[in-house]
Amino acid sequence: MKKIIITLLAVITVTAVSSAQQKGDMYVGGALGVGTTSLIVGGESSTGVSFGIAPTFGYFVADKFKIGGSVAYNVEVGDSATHTIQVTPNIAYYVELCKNFYYTPGLELGFVCAAGEGITMPGFGVGLSLGSFEFRPTPKFGFEVNLLSFSYVLLSYNDDYMRFNSNGVVFDLGLNPSVGLKYYF
Repeated sequence: MKKIIITLLAVITVTAVSSAQQKGDMYVGGALGVGTTSLIVGGESSTGVSFGIAPTFGYFVADKFKIGGSVAYNVEVGDSATHTIQVTPNIAYYVELCKNFYYTPGLELGFVCAAGEGITMPGFGVGLSLGSFEFRPTPKFGFEVNLLSFSYVLLSYNDDYMRFNSNGVVFDLGLNPSVGLKYYF
């Protein structure tokens, strides 16, 4: 019985040590997101539902400090459909809350191109993940969830035919949950 307990403790210790985010660790993964939006412009309201997918890559440049990036596709459907592609470099810091469970606040800068109703709008965005967590049940797999985020997006539109320029600014602080899976190597 003693040998079984000692062996079990050794396996748990090795698993805990090997699943820590250390310099040189890398991962590939992806995230799926679903959200709703509600806008009021000029007294008229509009609601929409969005779905997004984002493959990701990350590299730990120092213990608990990750740089990475993703390429995301998002579609929002309401009165019309808007498609968005975003390239996003990001950074995050891992704070261990308990064994194999981490709080991972992060910052990202995105380069965006949105299209809808025959209009293409390039722009950029900045995001702050305030409610991001990761659980690593094994040394090779991690599950992440982002429950609370703040983002700022600036999109530009230029119509040469009508000599019309417009900038759209979007602030978003909300519960737009996303769930992701990571494979560490």
